Amino acid sequence: MHESVDRIAIIGAGAIGTAVGDLLKLAGKTVALWDKDPAKSNGNSLAATIAQAQVIILAVPSWANQPAAAAIPPLLSAQDHPLVITLAKGVEPGFVTMDKVLARAAKQKFDYGLLYGPMLAEEIAGGKQSYGLLAVSDLKWRGCLDGVKGLCLAYTHDVSSVAVAGTLKNIYALGFGICDGLNLGSNTKGALALKSVREMRGVLTVMDLDPGLAESYAGLADLLATGWSETSFNYRIGKALAEGLTSNEHTQGEGVNAVKEITSVLEISRFPVMDAIYQVATHQQKPDFFTAVIDD
Repeated sequence: MHESVDRIAIIGAGAIGTAVGDLLKLAGKTVALWDKDPAKSNGNSLAATIAQAQVIILAVPSWANQPAAAAIPPLLSAQDHPLVITLAKGVEPGFVTMDKVLARAAKQKFDYGLLYGPMLAEEIAGGKQSYGLLAVSDLKWRGCLDGVKGLCLAYTHDVSSVAVAGTLKNIYALGFGICDGLNLGSNTKGALALKSVREMRGVLTVMDLDPGLAESYAGLADLLATGWSETSFNYRIGKALAEGLTSNEHTQGEGVNAVKEITSVLEISRFPVMDAIYQVATHQQKPDFFTAVIDD
């Protein structure tokens, strides 16, 4: 078990980065915040921000994780070997999950982890409890963020299963938005939750990963939190698609990208709910097509 860390750097000063940073400060941590927008940053360079940080949190979109992570090793001293954690749940082309993105960038200069779970930025900022599953490449970091009031953590070494579970959560959150956009009601939404988690277990099994992670903070807990929250971007995209909105904003996002990319590694027709989400999100299938899948 790693001793609790005191010096943390956060890259990305958006809603979630700021909320998590404030939470860590309240726990007595020394937090340095950096953003590419100088107006949101601490005024220091990236090198100065991460200097001597024991943990570096990437609070940036998934597409920005690779360049952000790749920028870190050249700035580390010979004595530094931090833990780099991402909050992003997206994928790169070919369904490359964030654990693989960080592993490629690490170059043996840092350990890496994924912090996934019901951690809505607005609720954290409002003082409400949040929950996360921290998957770390080296279990010496187990316990490193314990003692932060407002953040209940579990730990695992299974970064691959957590990465896919969190990505699947984004996909199925689109379905919850579609369900509400069609005004199908809470009964149908409850049935959708059941079928979604069953499919998540099936996908993890097919990919030779741990199906139990479908029922973790990174899976079921985060799915329910985002699937019932208007503050969830993927939920809002799903709802907009059901309401016939088709702007660029509604055809993008981590969930839409993930359901497109997963077809390169999975026979999506084996999973009816995911396939229905895929058809609505990418093939302009009418949203009422989704209803029959839930009722089946």
